[in-house]
Amino acid sequence: MKRIAAILIIVIIVLGIAFGMEQYINANSNLLHESTLFKAKSFITNATVLGDKIAIGTYDGNIYVIGIDGKMQWKAKIGTNIFGIEKDDNGDILVCSVYFYMFDKNGKKLFEKGYKNFLGVKGKFLNSGNIDLLYQSLDDFSYLVVTVDKKGNTLSKVSIPDLGESASISITDDGKLLFVGSRGEIYLLGKDGGIEETLKINNKSGDLHNVFGYIFPNGNIVYGYTLSTAEIPNVPVVFYTDKGEKTVTLHSNINRITKTNVSINFATNEEFLTFSPDGTLLKRETKYGFVPMEFTCNKNAEALLYMRKLENKDKNAIYNIILKDNNKKTMKFIFSSEVPPDIKMDSESNIIFLIEKNSVNILYKK
Repeated sequence: MKRIAAILIIVIIVLGIAFGMEQYINANSNLLHESTLFKAKSFITNATVLGDKIAIGTYDGNIYVIGIDGKMQWKAKIGTNIFGIEKDDNGDILVCSVYFYMFDKNGKKLFEKGYKNFLGVKGKFLNSGNIDLLYQSLDDFSYLVVTVDKKGNTLSKVSIPDLGESASISITDDGKLLFVGSRGEIYLLGKDGGIEETLKINNKSGDLHNVFGYIFPNGNIVYGYTLSTAEIPNVPVVFYTDKGEKTVTLHSNINRITKTNVSINFATNEEFLTFSPDGTLLKRETKYGFVPMEFTCNKNAEALLYMRKLENKDKNAIYNIILKDNNKKTMKFIFSSEVPPDIKMDSESNIIFLIEKNSVNILYKK
């Protein structure tokens, strides 16, 4: 009888802890929702922070710029899904949709540029002060790179043939393109569209999927796969420098990759791993019972997003966000959400935004 009573007491304590945890999660979730700045009528597809403002693009083709006081600075309607938003140092933004649209910091449209049977893929502000616009043909899947000034005047056009099944394309600050194909082929193209480097990721076993590639300002390239279907995952990440290649094997699949000019962070199923451009491991972060999902940083602070799925599939997942200032934990938030949230922070400011579905919230303000 004493044993049964002891077991019942343990069960009651465990249930009490679980109930308390759920109340704590709900309370924190409500607290975050109290700091909601803005709710859009459609899903938020892209966002970028502009100092003490945030620009968001929605699935139904609207652009909103919201201040930290919750007031709308300006809005514009494009009418088609927004694929990306880029910013420059002046607060101007470039919006990628079917066409490209550029707005100044006050919401004045500076230009709209598109071509028949071409779809906007990616835009980039160059260090020359000009802008590269990358389009893909809907007829033969070739590419068109158009360099324009900030008024939208065409400075040059370069046609690039279909390079195969594209997984991702990135544009460097000086206008080079890094093309990454889904079969593991990597091409570095010059500003004239000519191939400067050709690399290849070997996938002999065929269990590697979801290829990625990034290029650093110093010319180093990092590439690899994010997913292994093998029973014991071994995901290779290759750092390509002028001294040769260095392969780092991650023993877990990659959920998210965050690249800065001086480092790259991998959110794996087990831990956050930060490497230098030459493949040197700088640091690792883990949290027992949670899966790393997203790493965001600026010059002073870091935000790490973890997730824990509940056994009850009808309930939202639990998310834990840890904020670090100069490598010291400053605060954390635990909340529930039905979809993975997104964290945005500016490289200069100390304001962190949390985006959930169609809402923009202030997560942290120093």
